[in-house]
Amino acid sequence: MESLRTRCQIVSGIFVAILVISSVAIVSDLSVLRYLKAIDAGEPVDEGKAAEIDGRQTVIGLGQAGLSLICAVAFLVWFHRAHKNLSAGGLRDLRYSPGWAVGGFFVPFLNLVRPYQVMKEVWAGAAMLSQEVDASAVKDVAPSSLVTCWWGLFLISGVLGRISGNMLLRADDLGELHTATIAQIASDLSDTAAALVAIWLVRRVTALQERARERLPTGLPSR
Repeated sequence: MESLRTRCQIVSGIFVAILVISSVAIVSDLSVLRYLKAIDAGEPVDEGKAAEIDGRQTVIGLGQAGLSLICAVAFLVWFHRAHKNLSAGGLRDLRYSPGWAVGGFFVPFLNLVRPYQVMKEVWAGAAMLSQEVDASAVKDVAPSSLVTCWWGLFLISGVLGRISGNMLLRADDLGELHTATIAQIASDLSDTAAALVAIWLVRRVTALQERARERLPTGLPSR
């Protein structure tokens, strides 16, 4: 088994960066709401302020997109190794291969369930290898609520992100911009929650596998 500690630190650090930029985005979104409400109340449109807000929102959006891409790569590297460690630790009769830890995210429709299924197997395998649970097979380990929460928030975050993005692109008047901004705040809040749970999950699985590595007999080959 290979150590996940360095990969965990990298993934966690990126998720923390996502937490920070999501918090900044929420503050910026709230300022947009205040600006829109002021206009709706009869204040004149300040073109300079509007341009400033638009530029700020664009920079934040690009930052969020860039961090999401970097995080996806780092997370998949961690996830692939976490699953590969199960067989390296001596587990047999696994339902999925390490390839599904990556490929499961890219197969249409299947990507709604396969990453969750693979993560359940990673969690169960890590719990068995670390002797946190007493089971004769991975399939006998009870599902973790943490894994379910992670996947649920991941899906919610993705859906809200698409909805808010489409609403912002199609907004043509003040009312639609107001509604789209509220949707954007909901999306940023879900991103924050998803990142927090993902950090918890990554660190927990890593801790279980590190404990399992300490238990392995000296000289057991890693694969």
